[in-house]
Amino acid sequence: MRLVPIYNSILAASYKSKFASCLARQAALASGIATGTTWEMSTNLLLDKKDPVTGHTFRDIIMSIPPADDQTISLFHSVDKQWRSDNVVTFTFRPKHEAEARSIIAGLAPF
Repeated sequence: MRLVPIYNSILAASYKSKFASCLARQAALASGIATGTTWEMSTNLLLDKKDPVTGHTFRDIIMSIPPADDQTISLFHSVDKQWRSDNVVTFTFRPKHEAEARSIIAGLAPF
């Protein structure tokens, strides 16, 4: 998601006309996403460390998990390290898949 600059800092008139539209799109995107946070991962460095055999990362595996009701999409929208943290990971997902996503997040701790 791209952050919208402050309205007063926009110089070009053509950009000012698109400002409200961009804010509305960001609000719609934000309202359609739920988040889950875990402190159970000891380090976020494990998310992007590649497996020497398969070449896949832990993030790749998590992002490839589909929800039970639709096998064509990913359950998680993003899996990101929280800013200025060494062990907090934030997962974003669709609100309709919240129960399933939270159970998978809880199950990742022993993994």
